[in-house]
Amino acid sequence: MPRISAPLFSSLLLCAALLGCGRSGGLDDSASSSTAQRIDTGRAVLTVLPETYSGGGSAAGFSVREREAGGELLLDVSVRDAQSLKGLFLKLEYDSARYSAGEVDSHWLLAPEDQCLALRLDDGAGRAEYGEMLVRPQQDGPEGASPGFSGDGLLCTLHLKEGPARAAQRLASQAPLGDGASSTLSVDGSDGTLSWAYRSPGDYNQNGEIAVTDLTPIGIHFIASASIDDEGHFHHT
Repeated sequence: MPRISAPLFSSLLLCAALLGCGRSGGLDDSASSSTAQRIDTGRAVLTVLPETYSGGGSAAGFSVREREAGGELLLDVSVRDAQSLKGLFLKLEYDSARYSAGEVDSHWLLAPEDQCLALRLDDGAGRAEYGEMLVRPQQDGPEGASPGFSGDGLLCTLHLKEGPARAAQRLASQAPLGDGASSTLSVDGSDGTLSWAYRSPGDYNQNGEIAVTDLTPIGIHFIASASIDDEGHFHHT
């Protein structure tokens, strides 16, 4: 099963629990490919990121059911009237003085587990992220490949444990030595300006940070060859 990990964050674990009942929040008839969708459950805020639609598909709305079980706050994330949905990207914000990020269980509605990439991140300070998407969603794929999810369903369950979050440990790392991290320096002789291109091997969508949304270009170009030009742009074949 394809997996991506990021050493700058501590992982959220995978698990399922379907007990209890609680309050819920949601969005109706407002899901859009251009804006983030924010759902406030009362004890946490979940944002459905626009990258959810980057692989194609649409949805009429998302909802979150909040419940308690086994000393944890559980958030069931559901979609309504999805049409060929091929991605799911979530940001969870919570009170780190009260909760710590726990486990995430995907129900693999988008596609079978072996046809998806998944990434979960936690900064230990009240923000966690989770993303999953089909491998090469822009292609029809081999016979039997998933076209994405259509309909209503429970996509995943997020767990928040009672008790303060523990800050993620920060470690010093050696600067990357590969060609993908090196920049070409140039000097403007007229004013002495030194310039170089931005390059960060872990920042696959080139937005200046390493986050769960970096899974999008990885999934779209999974197993494709790539090169980086002098301007720091990726070229895939």
